[in-house]
Amino acid sequence: MTLNASVERSDSRSSTLARCPCCEATAARVFLVVGKYRMLRCAVCDLVYVYPQPTDDELSAFYESYFEAPSADAVRLAENREPVLRSCLGRIQGLVSTGSMVDVGAAHGDYLEMARSAGYGVFGIELASQPCSDMLTRGIPCYNGSLEDAPIERSSVDVITFWDTLEHLPEPLVTLRKARDILRPGGYAFATVPNRRFQTALVDAERLLGRDGSRRFEVPVHLNHFSARALRAVLEHAGFEDARVRPGYPSPVRRRLVHNAKRSLYTLASAANTLTGVNFGNSLFLSARAT
Repeated sequence: MTLNASVERSDSRSSTLARCPCCEATAARVFLVVGKYRMLRCAVCDLVYVYPQPTDDELSAFYESYFEAPSADAVRLAENREPVLRSCLGRIQGLVSTGSMVDVGAAHGDYLEMARSAGYGVFGIELASQPCSDMLTRGIPCYNGSLEDAPIERSSVDVITFWDTLEHLPEPLVTLRKARDILRPGGYAFATVPNRRFQTALVDAERLLGRDGSRRFEVPVHLNHFSARALRAVLEHAGFEDARVRPGYPSPVRRRLVHNAKRSLYTLASAANTLTGVNFGNSLFLSARAT
C-alpha cells in the first residue's frame, strides 16, 4: 500500500473541512500531495494527516498480509528492533518500575516478553490475527482488535505503550482518550513515532536531487505524521499532563556505516534537545502522565 507516486508541494492557502484526528479542528492546508492522497497540515496543532483515509477493510487487509507473509526486510526490521525496545523499556523503568502494562500494536509480543521478564504484568492489543495467536502461544494474554473495544477495566493499568503505532491509527485522539480511561491516575503513556520534520527535510533533499522521496512518508499506511508540537497537543486533548518529547533511539540497520551515522545523529539530537528543547532526530519518544 505504500505509494511511489511523485510528491508535489502545494502552496494552496485554502482550508478544508476535513476534521483533524488530533485536535478535531477543521482548519487545514494542503501540505503535500502523494498520488490520490492529500496530506493536510492542521493550522491549530501542526499534525499532518492523510485525506481521504483508506477504509478499515483496506487497512485490515494490509496488516493481515504483512504478518502472514513478511518480507525479508520486515523480518530484519523485527530483529533490529530489540535494542530499540530495550532502550524504551529502560526509560519506562525510570518512571514506573513495576505494575501492569498494555502494549497497543504489540505484533508478535517481543516487547511484552521483554517487559514480562522485567517483572511487569503484560497484555497485548493487536489488529492482525496471526500475531495474537503467536502471543497466546508464548503465554502472553492479548486481544485481537482495537484498544477501544478491548475488555480492560477503567483505571486498572499502570503503563500503556504505543511503539510505532500512533502514526497508523485512524483516530489517535479517540484511542488516547481510551488509554487515559484505562490508566490509573498517575499512570503513564509512552510512544515512539517518526519525526515528521526530519522526514520532510529528507524528502526535500531528495527532490532537489531529482529523486522521489514520497516513500519516506509511507502513505497511506502512515495516516498521521507527528511533530513534537502535534504529539504534545494530542496528549493534552486526551487528558494527559506533563507530556515530554525527546529524540527516540534509532533503529539499527545492516550496513555498519549507516548504523553508525544514525547513532551519531541520535547522540547529537539528544544533546541538542537537552540544551535547546529542539527535536531533530529521525524519531520521537513521548512520555505523558494520566491526570
